[in-house]
Amino acid sequence: MICVGRGEYDKARATLKHDRVHHVGNGVDAARFASGDGAAFRAQHGIPADAIVLACYSRIDPQKDQLTLIEAFDHLAGENPKLHLVIAGPCTVADYLAQLDRRIAASPHASRIRRLGAIASTGSALADAYHGCDIFVLPSRHEPFGIVVLEAWGAGKPVVASEVGGLRTLVTEGVDGLLFPAGDAAALASRIGKLLRAPALRTAL
Repeated sequence: MICVGRGEYDKARATLKHDRVHHVGNGVDAARFASGDGAAFRAQHGIPADAIVLACYSRIDPQKDQLTLIEAFDHLAGENPKLHLVIAGPCTVADYLAQLDRRIAASPHASRIRRLGAIASTGSALADAYHGCDIFVLPSRHEPFGIVVLEAWGAGKPVVASEVGGLRTLVTEGVDGLLFPAGDAAALASRIGKLLRAPALRTAL
């Protein structure tokens, strides 16, 4: 048995009667994400060049919990007029997509939220999207690994992620990212706010 997440590995080793269990993490081609045209991505989607952009690129699915990210964004956006949010990814749960769009429409800062569809996994579009953001957020309720974190790191972006599943061992708090309790919008806003106030910390992470 091969497990991509450390949590899965630990549970399998504790549950199964044999020791043929191995942890082999996912990987990405870091060179592919090392460069990208973030300015072109922003221009394409009407995002100001001087905006501070939060981004979440993942499936539109309750598991990914983009709703909590929107709540956190609303906590911060009133005091940060340059703050923008981009959510992109393929839809896997249509009802959740409808709920997400209703929540965006209800936001007092809806004009600064972009909800995009899937970003092509071939070509430069995905790398451009990562380079078009300042902070990458993965607010998942459950996440065996979190390969988008590797992609964001490949683009040199700081990461804020929920403290669940494989993310708990993938991200080292304060070293290469910040963690928050899943589903806690106030805590997520606090972690993002910490990065907004400390550009040097964003660079270090």
